[in-house]
Amino acid sequence: MAENSFQPFTRRQTMIRRDFEIYRYRYMDEVELHHHDFYEIYMLLRGSVSYTVENRIFHMRAGDLMLISPLELHQARVDSNDEPYERIVLWVDRGYLESLSSPHTSLTRCFDTTVPGHTNLLRLPGPRSAEMRRELDKLRSLHMQESYGSDLLAVCSLVELMVAINQSAADRSMQSALSADMASDRVVDGVLSYINEHYSEALTLDALADKYNIDVREKAFKGLIGKGMIEGNKVILVKPQTYMNLSGECIRQVMDYYKVDPSEFIVIYDDISLVPGGIRIRKKGSAGGHNGIKNIIAHLGTQEFPRVRIGVGEKPARMDLADYVLGHFPKEETETMTTAFKDGAAAVVDMMTEGVEAAMNHFNGAARGEKEKLEKQKAERKEEVKTQ
Repeated sequence: MAENSFQPFTRRQTMIRRDFEIYRYRYMDEVELHHHDFYEIYMLLRGSVSYTVENRIFHMRAGDLMLISPLELHQARVDSNDEPYERIVLWVDRGYLESLSSPHTSLTRCFDTTVPGHTNLLRLPGPRSAEMRRELDKLRSLHMQESYGSDLLAVCSLVELMVAINQSAADRSMQSALSADMASDRVVDGVLSYINEHYSEALTLDALADKYNIDVREKAFKGLIGKGMIEGNKVILVKPQTYMNLSGECIRQVMDYYKVDPSEFIVIYDDISLVPGGIRIRKKGSAGGHNGIKNIIAHLGTQEFPRVRIGVGEKPARMDLADYVLGHFPKEETETMTTAFKDGAAAVVDMMTEGVEAAMNHFNGAARGEKEKLEKQKAERKEEVKTQ
């Protein structure tokens, strides 16, 4: 294949090689918003493109570079068909690129969203952009060769390219032309507080977010996330936006990306086996018939993670369960549930600051007698059915 030729576009989002792959494409079929488990460097050669990364949209010019981290949701959209859409795409295995780094020089720093001023879009002055294009063409040429030494020279070329990209990314003066909406948020790690998209659980998360001034509106990993601090702990609050029984898809992506251990992950979910407003904390355990928890366990491969159960009470007879748990609470239970949301938020804080065992003693002990209340509620609802 000639060095200046274009390769057939593929929808494949997995790597064949274990080091890196580089392609030069013209035109494309529409690709949906997606992510993959490797680094991607994309250089626009010709055309007009709007590039979406998570919740940000970048309007690219010829010569611009886009830096995509593993698991970042992204999509390129062609704005106009007036001229050919051409680009170079470089995929680099995560472990491989890290192995090429040294203690003094990180080749992955340009992808690090914790770096102040980080942006996915790298817009360089004309001469620097042309130099970057030459480096990419050189790497692609070596990658296609099978002559003696070409493999080692390709590795050298990749290192040289990544050093140049990292140097340019570190020079923030070059990025002055980029708009403010291209600035990244600060990435935090540590405890992951998860909320399913049920009504009661979302309000519990909102109680946490409001108290600690955490904005949960960033779209990522099939959910809404917010990053901040709770009593000295770095946290990520997550509201999955999948169907309620597929919440594990979102959670697994977030935990993989931020390298969160299941023991650092707190699930808050509704429970019809508890009276409205009841709180129960568990250190681990099975799903207990809750489909959302079943899905999380399936995706994580473990059931050993702490959780907070918020009681919503037994569903009324002849009412669909999904309609009940996704609906609004009866007027007479509004005050009880408002208190429960705050109690649920307080339980999460206790678990982080005092430990799960201490939180269990505090909140589970306060909930004694709920079984009798629930039995009474069931009896009352059965009586309602008889009188209908």
